[in-house]
This record gives sequence, structure tokens and C-alpha cells, in this order.
Amino acid sequence: VTMLNIWATTCTACISEMPELMRLNKEFEEKGGQIVGLVFDAVEDDLITEAKEIAAELNIDFLTLLPNDYLRKTFDAMSYPTTYFLNEKGEIMDEPLMGAKISAYQERMGGAYILVPLANEVQLPDGTMRGLWMSPAKEPDHSIYQPEILAQVESFLKNHHIANMLGTDTIYAETLYQLLHTTLDKYPAIKNTVLFGTSSGGYGGWRILINHPEDFAFAVLMAGAYLPATSELQKIEDSGCEVLVAHSRNDEAVPFELATAPNMPFFEASRHFRTFCPVLIRRGDRGVASNPFSGREIGQHCINDIIQQDLMYDDGAPCDPGIPEGITGLIRKYTS
Repeated sequence: VTMLNIWATTCTACISEMPELMRLNKEFEEKGGQIVGLVFDAVEDDLITEAKEIAAELNIDFLTLLPNDYLRKTFDAMSYPTTYFLNEKGEIMDEPLMGAKISAYQERMGGAYILVPLANEVQLPDGTMRGLWMSPAKEPDHSIYQPEILAQVESFLKNHHIANMLGTDTIYAETLYQLLHTTLDKYPAIKNTVLFGTSSGGYGGWRILINHPEDFAFAVLMAGAYLPATSELQKIEDSGCEVLVAHSRNDEAVPFELATAPNMPFFEASRHFRTFCPVLIRRGDRGVASNPFSGREIGQHCINDIIQQDLMYDDGAPCDPGIPEGITGLIRKYTS
């Protein structure tokens, strides 16, 4: 079996999982399989150079390909990373998997189901995005919803004539909430739920948490594009749900001064809120985080990258001395 890992030079999650993929490749090779990488966006000279630099810096030790017309026609990558499994004849065995490998989180927590709702956002080959769940419009445009998503929330959409606007209980937030409960219905053994959200997902996370705080044991809201009112924060506080608010003070996309700073006095006086608000976000190697996306630097906005590394540097030291157990330690603590 060959595992084809399709990644992009702009995908920090893809790059972060490379050490884990190299370890996994050794296991594959022992069983007669292999992992092959395909840098899908490396079509221009500058991106080809960047792909080679990334491979050299990480010492990627499995075969990594540059795309040609045949590969781009054969393999579809709606988002990064995308993983295909091929049999010994080179035939695609099943539907591709989308998303970075997150088993490390599951292992550290002693087991977990992880729901990652990416179904309605599509990254086109030129790097642009289509199909955002949260699309401001005078009249809700349901045409951007993929059929599978529309079917899941059809009854909700029929009964809630609400505009997709920031600052309201949008279809975006309620769709995520409905998907969560569709999943929970399938796994009745789940007793605790943890909510993660970043950027527009952080906005959705805030709205879900404000409306349904009793449904969650713990929430991690990162660079959320929403400023909760004090009354909304108090509702969460009274529910007993534990919350970590993470936001770089130099966020390029969602200004810290607008979305988090006004509520810092509340957080500091709270029993159930805590914060991780560094001046600069750093990578696992302690270098300043950088992530050029569509010609714009958003490295300080992507605080989810270091959260995905469990708030730990590569040498095992905590990014925040106040959270020495990392994110997974907090999850174990608050869901035990």
C-alpha cells in the first residue's frame, strides 16, 4: 500500500505533521508499504524552490514529488493535506482523507473522537477559497452549501430565516452545532465535549458557547473574530465551562485590541477563564511564526498552529509556563 500525502508550501499543518509522517513511513516500510509526498502548489519556480527548502530543512526522508499535468488530473486536493491510499497497481483504494494527522492529541488524552467540520470550504488550485459557512448577505444564500451539509440542517434552515451576518446567531454557528449533535447521537458513550475554534471558527465557537455553555466541559477559542458582551461572558462563567482564550497581541487579521483586550479584566478576575496571549507566537523551534497566505503574512494570526503542537516547543518545554501540562493536559483535567 502507498499512502500519498498531498501538501502545500502554505499549509502549516502539513509541515507540522512531517516528523510524524516520517516516523509512520518507517512503519509502512517494515510492512512493505511507503509514503509518497506530493507538493501540489509547487508549480512556479519560487514555490518549487520553497518546497525544496522545506524538504531540506525538515530532512524529509520519503519520496516527494512535484506536480505534473497527469498528477493534477488524477488526484484532487480540495484542501491540504489530502491523503490517498493506492494499491500495488497504483489504483486509488477509497475516498481521500482530508486534514492533518491528529492521533498525538488522541493518544495523550487516552482516546477521543475528533470532529473537524471542513466540508463547506474549498481551496481552489490558485489558493483562493470558496464556500465559506459564514457568508454575509442580505438574503441567506444556501447555494454555497454542499448537498451533504444542506441535508443535515435542512429542517433548521426551513424554520430559521436569519441573515448570515456577523454579530447574529448565524447559520454558520448553528450549522456547526447541529453537526456536533448529529455526531454525538452516533456515539452515545461520549460524556464530555471540548470545543475548539479559530478566526471565523473562533467567532462560531463564541456564538455556540454563549448559546449552549452547558454542552461543553472545556473550550479553546483562538483569535476569534468576535467580542463577547460582559453578560455573555458571565453566562459562560456561571455555567462552569472552562475556557482558554488564545490570541497573539500582534495578530495581523483579527486585532487583539478589538477582539480580546477589552475583556482581559473579566478574564483575569474569572474563575473559569484563562488566557494565552503572547506578544509573538513562536514555532516549535522557538522561531517567530510566519505564514504567508495569498500574499499576506498571517503567522501571528495562526495561533492554532502552536495549539496543535500542544503548546509545547520541540524540546518539550511549555510555551506558557502557566500551562505546563499543555492543551491535552487541560483537556484531561477538565473532562476527568
